[in-house]
Amino acid sequence: MVGGDDSTSFSLDDPLSLLVDVKTFERGCHYYNDDRVKYICMDSGHGYAIIRGSEYYEVEFELVDRMVSNLVCTCMCTDTCKHEVAVLLQLKETLDHIVEHYDIWYKGYFAAIDHSTLLCYAVGTKKSGRVVLEV
Repeated sequence: MVGGDDSTSFSLDDPLSLLVDVKTFERGCHYYNDDRVKYICMDSGHGYAIIRGSEYYEVEFELVDRMVSNLVCTCMCTDTCKHEVAVLLQLKETLDHIVEHYDIWYKGYFAAIDHSTLLCYAVGTKKSGRVVLEV
């Protein structure tokens, strides 16, 4: 992996501790708001995400007690990038949702996929058939 800074840690709950320039943070917020984080998962403190930029990038990180470390992205940036910012915003939203609604069942693992990505994957290779969505 390329990019990011694996020597520091920062609070997931304090975006200002990320120490990223304003332009990069704003672009990361735009990517987050544009639902560009297509997949994100956590397992025993190790996180992984896929985000769509000019191409698809992978972001990895460690999370212990809501402190993020070892944040890296496959893009060519040497500092914290917009992809990492978007992933961290998505991570915070997802974990906050889990704590609010599923805390008693959460055991340190989750995986989430963007609905359009799931639908594309589920039907993208099919030549015929149907999809039924139930709520």
